[in-house]
Amino acid sequence: MNTIEFVPTGYPSDLTDSQWEEIAEFYAQGPNSEYHKRSLVNGVLYLVNNGCKWRALPHDYPPYSTVHSFYRRARLSGLWEKVLQATVEKTRLRAGRSATPSYGIIDSQSVKTIDLSWNLILTAFLDREIRLKIKILRFAEKGNWRVSGQV
Repeated sequence: MNTIEFVPTGYPSDLTDSQWEEIAEFYAQGPNSEYHKRSLVNGVLYLVNNGCKWRALPHDYPPYSTVHSFYRRARLSGLWEKVLQATVEKTRLRAGRSATPSYGIIDSQSVKTIDLSWNLILTAFLDREIRLKIKILRFAEKGNWRVSGQV
């Protein structure tokens, strides 16, 4: 099997060697792969970082259609979510915390002008399959939040 050599592009959005080592296990290099998976991930990160169109992807990366196809397949299969979750867990463990958060805090400044539904908040947390104990300070009782919906 031919191994594909990674060629760095030097853009600030590219993954460092240590960052790539953290997530490389999720991106198996297939036998028919024409481009290194790290190049494809770096292409996606360039787009996210710069907010450009797919067609404006620099020629230092694989063709935009290949990067887009890679991104789309990874998103639909849930791979991006798995990588993000694993990265968060590793970072929390290195910081001496548990792998998943035990509670979350929502402050009144973040949501002061947003019309929120309690069902929407709880659904968002439960959809992530993270057990959270939501500690809500008495801001809601004092009227600092505009809340709609049933509890």
